Amino acid sequence: MDFVLGFPRTRAGNDTLWVIVDRLTKSAKFIPMNCKWDMEQLARAYIKDVIRPDMLVQMTEQVKLIREKIKAAQDRQKSYADLRRRPNEFEVGDKVLLCVSLIKGVVRFGARGKLSPCFIGPYDIVEKVGKLAYRLALPNALELDESLTYEEQLVRILDAKVHSTRRKDITMVKVLWSNHRSQEATWETEYSMREQYPHFFSQVSKLRGRNFDKGGGRR
Repeated sequence: MDFVLGFPRTRAGNDTLWVIVDRLTKSAKFIPMNCKWDMEQLARAYIKDVIRPDMLVQMTEQVKLIREKIKAAQDRQKSYADLRRRPNEFEVGDKVLLCVSLIKGVVRFGARGKLSPCFIGPYDIVEKVGKLAYRLALPNALELDESLTYEEQLVRILDAKVHSTRRKDITMVKVLWSNHRSQEATWETEYSMREQYPHFFSQVSKLRGRNFDKGGGRR
């Protein structure tokens, strides 16, 4: 869009040319105007000469048709999925995974956002309390609230190492979290762990390759 000024004034009082280029169709529209037009006059000219009422009606009909086709495609895909979808039912004694929301400070098992694990377990079903509701045998250390949210706690520091970059050395610690096995331990920065769990670092050495027990004692 651009304005070309300095034309001789016409009988209609126009002395400026408003140039509008449509990048999609590569077409240009030239609208005569007066250099003193305000925004309301420009808007009326744009609707009259560029958009046009018949174009608005056509665009509205096309949008409506596109929405109908999208809905038809979604309904068709849903009908295909419903043929194979059925509610999972379990019996007492079966082992299931529990879907939870994790809260553990800044990092969650060394992953953030969508990479954080959403399931814990498996746990045994001890009672069926509804068609799709069950009571699980959860460990005593696992405290869940009504929204199935629990906080991971640092249990032990298994190892430590120094990660060297071009500018500095970063001390990393291998952390074992509550309700997880040693194979699921994650590497975290010593700095972030010291801020969240300072009591674990009262006697921790910074030497590379040392293993540490809970409370900072060396194994």
